[in-house]
Amino acid sequence: CSAVDGSFLDKERQLTRPGRYSRKDPNAKILGDLVLHLFPQLLVLSQRVLASAPTDAASLQQQGSLLHLILKSYKNSIASSLTPAQQAPDSLIPWGTLFLAITTRALPLELLSDDAEDREKHPWSKAKKWAVHSLNRLFMRYGSPSQLASNMKGPYGAFADRFVHQFAPEILRTYLGLVERNVGGEWVPSKVKHHILVFFEEWCACLSVSSVCFRARADITSETASSRCRPGSSSSRTCSRCSSSSCSRSSA
Repeated sequence: CSAVDGSFLDKERQLTRPGRYSRKDPNAKILGDLVLHLFPQLLVLSQRVLASAPTDAASLQQQGSLLHLILKSYKNSIASSLTPAQQAPDSLIPWGTLFLAITTRALPLELLSDDAEDREKHPWSKAKKWAVHSLNRLFMRYGSPSQLASNMKGPYGAFADRFVHQFAPEILRTYLGLVERNVGGEWVPSKVKHHILVFFEEWCACLSVSSVCFRARADITSETASSRCRPGSSSSRTCSRCSSSSCSRSSA
């Protein structure tokens, strides 16, 4: 990876920013072509970048910067629509797996600043933030049949049925595991924790109307795990809406 990669990725990120083609391309054909032809290359690049194990602060910074740019491009591309290529399993599964791997990657503290504010600004913190944000967006806007707007059931109904059965439970399992690690002392960026709580809240909404979400939670969580679902909290309350201590509605 080089500075050339970073320059290319920054230009690519600008190409996918929300609203860039909304007036000229109301049917998202331009964005669809970009996703179809460019994103497979970005996926391969990101997998290659993630496979490396930096041993110094500069390398860790560069690795995080490249992943941050790639993930922000993906995040931009799904802001208002999900292209047919992105709905296909051969795209969703590897991209989703990448997001989960980035989310759960433990960062070497010896290569990070001791200053909490500097850590939050590190490119790896931003990469993790966009990974979690993208997973949440896929679930909350496109992947939860019970929460899908009526005008979106046509283009996304089939995708939502697959997503909530096949992928959303893995997101929940991963988030719960990360929360357990955070409770055990592992550092997790604050914005990642925020987005995890948002996911839990939406999962609670899904629980109230969907047997799929309820069964997934029953299979994954235990009384011990659910009692620790609020990062940094020493106590747990139960959500009156879904009987889950992982739901941030319980603090309302």
